[in-house]
Parts: sequence; C-alpha cells; structure tokens
Amino acid sequence: MSQSQAIRFRYFPLRLSAIFSPTTVGLRSSTAMTSVHFNSRYYSNSNISSGHIRDSDSTFSKKEKAVEDQWIRTHDAEKIKHLKEELDKQKKKLEELEDKFDKLDDKKKD
Repeated sequence: MSQSQAIRFRYFPLRLSAIFSPTTVGLRSSTAMTSVHFNSRYYSNSNISSGHIRDSDSTFSKKEKAVEDQWIRTHDAEKIKHLKEELDKQKKKLEELEDKFDKLDDKKKD
C-alpha cells in the first residue's frame, strides 16, 4: 500500500467550500480541502474496578459464574447436537444424489 493510499484510508477529505457556500447548489471545484481524522480511544486512569459482579470474590459471584458457565455448556451442547443432525440430513441427501447419479450414469452407458 502506497503512502497516499494509506493517507486516504486514514483521513476523510471534506470540501468546506462545497458545504458552506450559499451561492452554489452543486460541488464547487476548489483546492481548499481539510482532513478530518477519527481516532478516539478512551482509557480509564483510575484503579477502581468497573463494577462487574464477576470481579468480586464473593460466594454469590462464584455461584453466578458457575451457573452462567453451565448454561453456556448446555447451550453449546444443544447447538452441536442440532449441527450434527443437520450434517446427518445433508449426508443422506448426498447419498441419494450419488445414487441417482450412478443410476443415470449406468443408463447412459447402456
């Protein structure tokens, strides 16, 4: 990637004369351009925790974490079961299509 392409990806050119000109309806050809750079990150300077229940060491938070983890495991197991059923259906369809193809191929040879 060339330097000019990298600059195009990082900056959005904005023609101020086309936006703020009361005399023209369309875009004006102007060389006056400005670049707007969108790069904002927000960091916390404090040492205070964000307040999540999982961050605490209480018995309630441990129990809640265990319940959530168990729900996730059962949910994933259900999804895997459903995907295996879909895979079996697709395998059956594939076998049927291969059988039809073989029958048609045998008829063509005869």
